[in-house]
Amino acid sequence: MQEVPYDVRVLHVEIATAHRHVMATPHYKRVSNLLIGNDGRGRAYGFGVFVSRTGAPAGTRVTGWASYTWGKTIRDAYGRRYDFDYDRRHAFTMVATYCFTPRWELASTTRVASGFPRTAPLGVRVAAVDDTLDSDGDGVTDELLPGQDAAGRLVYAVDFGSAGNLNQARLPEFARVDVRATWRPRGAAGRWEFHAEIINPLNRKNAGAFEPRLAFDPASDRPRIVEERDQSIPRLPTIGVRSRF
Repeated sequence: MQEVPYDVRVLHVEIATAHRHVMATPHYKRVSNLLIGNDGRGRAYGFGVFVSRTGAPAGTRVTGWASYTWGKTIRDAYGRRYDFDYDRRHAFTMVATYCFTPRWELASTTRVASGFPRTAPLGVRVAAVDDTLDSDGDGVTDELLPGQDAAGRLVYAVDFGSAGNLNQARLPEFARVDVRATWRPRGAAGRWEFHAEIINPLNRKNAGAFEPRLAFDPASDRPRIVEERDQSIPRLPTIGVRSRF
């Protein structure tokens, strides 16, 4: 990294690339009479660009940095190739600070990124239960039977399909802006700092996950799937104080 002075401004630019092979530790689980393994191999590669203006001369009002990364992570498992759980194709972050006076400054952080892969439900299916008590009287206790409630009605569950449906869908893109105002009573050299911050002031409804649940469907003899957004941070104001010793 090299400092490049230009018209009393200092600009840092970094470009980085990455490439990595990953091998998962094998783990096996017995399902009925089949032995299923989740061992796999993977590969991750991408590049990033980082631009900063943080070492500017004293008295500079605007400082900050911005970064962009492009990446791809692939996993080979279950006899197929698919995007890894945390594969994020694009990610952009920008942090900017404006110094009104040595005592007052306003800062903002902006993040925009692609959504992570997810396995979307395909429909509903009859739930399966272990027949450990041989409830059907056939002498077999390591089989699966259709689930039923106390009244003998079928019990349904969300159907995510086979391994071919793994991570074939995506969460919506993520976008959030945070803002912070900071007051230093004695300036940058002082010991005390007070700040007020609002996380997600636009109250954007990002989705860190979709939680499927079954709901009654009056037009069908089966329930319907309703997906609800989860793991989202709402508008959140905070205040804080910091002291240096």
